[in-house]
Amino acid sequence: MMKRISLRMMLVFVLVLSVSVGSPGAYIPRGAAAGVMVEPVDPNILTEEMMKDLIAGHVKSFEQEAWESGGERTMISFNVKAVKPVDVEMARNFLTLTPYELSGMPFVVAYAAVEYQLKHESEQGLNGLNFRFVIFTKPNGGWKIASYSIAPVSQIVGTPYAFQIPEEIRMVEIEKKRREGILENYAGEVIGYVNRASEEQLKQELTGGNPSLRLKKSAWQKRLPDEVNPYYPRPAKIAIHMKAKANKDFYPGCADAEVCIQEIDFLEYLTKSFPHVWKGDMNPEALKAGALAWKMRAWYAVSVNPLTKQPSARVDDTDEQGNIIFYADYKPKDEEEKQRIAKLEAVFHSPGVAGVGFKDGISDGLFLPGFAQSSGYAARDAAKTAASGIFYMADTKELIRKKNAAQLIQHYFKGSPQVTTTASVTFFRYVPEKNR
Repeated sequence: MMKRISLRMMLVFVLVLSVSVGSPGAYIPRGAAAGVMVEPVDPNILTEEMMKDLIAGHVKSFEQEAWESGGERTMISFNVKAVKPVDVEMARNFLTLTPYELSGMPFVVAYAAVEYQLKHESEQGLNGLNFRFVIFTKPNGGWKIASYSIAPVSQIVGTPYAFQIPEEIRMVEIEKKRREGILENYAGEVIGYVNRASEEQLKQELTGGNPSLRLKKSAWQKRLPDEVNPYYPRPAKIAIHMKAKANKDFYPGCADAEVCIQEIDFLEYLTKSFPHVWKGDMNPEALKAGALAWKMRAWYAVSVNPLTKQPSARVDDTDEQGNIIFYADYKPKDEEEKQRIAKLEAVFHSPGVAGVGFKDGISDGLFLPGFAQSSGYAARDAAKTAASGIFYMADTKELIRKKNAAQLIQHYFKGSPQVTTTASVTFFRYVPEKNR
């Protein structure tokens, strides 16, 4: 986790778009110049026109940021077709709203239909209407978008919040195909397949690594569910934006490429990145908690929202401070470091970590386990520990002597400034325990 990530996961999604003022995607409020917000008499009221203008500004701003950071313009144009507010009670079925309610600031949840014209269609965006949930907040006198995520149309059709248009009915069919592992567009063309781990990949997770280095089963694991949750299939692969010279030199054709994206095995990413963001001198429960949090960070990036501005990638190989956090071919400096890395790699094959994930106990959605920015370590260590930071707070040394992995994750989940103290995480299995 990068230094700015806090300990909690929100369902967010952003698409990279290309549009200029005056194009179909450039929304101009009636009676106003482009980019000028017209506030109603009551500053707390968010009108439909303001929502459309904010959505247009959001995707344009993100596209510009991605372009400036070396990204590719993947969308030709966009048009915010329709948007309507959604009742908070209804929205709770899909989104975690507790942080916004506790903040005390005004917020509005809306359901939007945004038309895209893309160079390349994907799971994140199709040519035609794309449906999104948007959370608007008003933190400092002006409305802004706090969350922009893919809406589950199958669960919205039939409610008063649906637009009652043919595209929604077609999207229900598209979502059904996705649950079957097939990515289909509006025209009925297969554009890809759902990123889901195979039985062989899951078996490797449970049985791979050095058996002598695996951590032992913990008492808290008796409370894990017996059955697999079919709604959370583990990703098979993850696309990494290679920025570090060492990684670009490793992959053929990458060294001189302006942008290098490599899709690698999901578990390989975990084992080749975790040792570079986590210290090995911790007790087994802290190691398990850290590995679970790191896994869910990557899972979130694949399934919910990319943690990079590079289109087509899901994560970067470096953190926000420029430190390399994924090495394609790392060479340990000595035998001691070799053993430390092997120990940390083995955590992902250990009971309580292998085949196990956790999610938001409020909305049942995957959330981003973030990490406190404060650290009990010296400034020179901050960049190295920030990516994993929840267990590097000042009270950590005492905590890890008293709490198991589940309690540690729950402690820092509650400790995040984004969630209520009554919030919880829930664990699930994506591989049967008997398969070990």
